[in-house]
Amino acid sequence: MADMFSALIVEDDYFIATLISDILSDQGHTVEAIINNQTEGVEFIQNNTVSYAILDYNIIGGTSHPIAEVLYAKQTPYLLLSGQNVSQDVKDTFQGSVFLEKPFREPTLVEHVSKLLTPS
Repeated sequence: MADMFSALIVEDDYFIATLISDILSDQGHTVEAIINNQTEGVEFIQNNTVSYAILDYNIIGGTSHPIAEVLYAKQTPYLLLSGQNVSQDVKDTFQGSVFLEKPFREPTLVEHVSKLLTPS
């Protein structure tokens, strides 16, 4: 892959986080951090820059909403994952964001990440 992309993964399920990391690494992307909670996620993204992030919506300490706000302010694209149906209120809050339901298939994740990184 010609472009080198770096990612932040925020996921509180170790096995899912590892799976996502492996998928991204197989695509030639560098996973800068795997974080499982809101506080560390906000701190990491305030102090670091990544090409994109993959956020589980419900995480330790609440939701990934505060992390998404910092990413949005830094104009960093992100993909939201959820194992539950996401309410319309949440979709409205994250308007324009890409949502992916868990469980997901590897090709679907790769496709969504590719769309995040393709300029409109």
